[in-house]
Amino acid sequence: LKSGPPTDPTVMNTCVESKEAYLLSRQWLNYARSNPKTHKIIAGGEIDSSRGYFVGPTLIQTNDLNSPMLKSSIPGPVITMLVYPDDALESMLSWLEEPKTSKYVGSCAVWAGDRKWVRWLTDRILTVVSNVTINEKGSGLGFGREAVSSGNRSAGTGERTGSVENVMRWTVVKGVRDGVKAEAIAEYKYVLWSKGRKEQDEEEERELMRQEKEEIEAEDEEPDESVV
Repeated sequence: LKSGPPTDPTVMNTCVESKEAYLLSRQWLNYARSNPKTHKIIAGGEIDSSRGYFVGPTLIQTNDLNSPMLKSSIPGPVITMLVYPDDALESMLSWLEEPKTSKYVGSCAVWAGDRKWVRWLTDRILTVVSNVTINEKGSGLGFGREAVSSGNRSAGTGERTGSVENVMRWTVVKGVRDGVKAEAIAEYKYVLWSKGRKEQDEEEERELMRQEKEEIEAEDEEPDESVV
């Protein structure tokens, strides 16, 4: 894969974000080289700081289920893979679902032709990861949009990248009440009353009392037809 500046649209890999990311990626590459019995660099592994902090796209294979490279967040284009037998899929999924396996969880990519099996695996793996790509490259950025942090566990908050849920995570809903016309506060009862509103309510209360009194007096004047 061609490496170069991010301004060149023909490159597939550019520099990492900082010197710290470069040094940390270099440490992981050195770890893989120093453990040849459990780790093998299949492709890549080149680093270059002469023109920027470049880490070449690297694929590392391990046979150690407890390898720290499987459980850590490496800030560079370095992928560590573990090859397992087909009949070990269920145990591997259970291993992934264990919180103690890794505190970092990002995206998942699935390649398969059996759509029923793809649906089953997608439903299962979504309990762990934040994004799943099917028969497509797993960019890790959630289909072309980069979120504040869309991974799971310590890698992010778990929302779908570019979704309403992700936007709402970083917003706060607030309210504004506008009385339009400012009036002097007369007194505090159960709520704040303006002077004009208080007088209006008192007038309505007096009117209701007057109507009730008239109804009672009218009932007293009517003869009781039930008495013979």
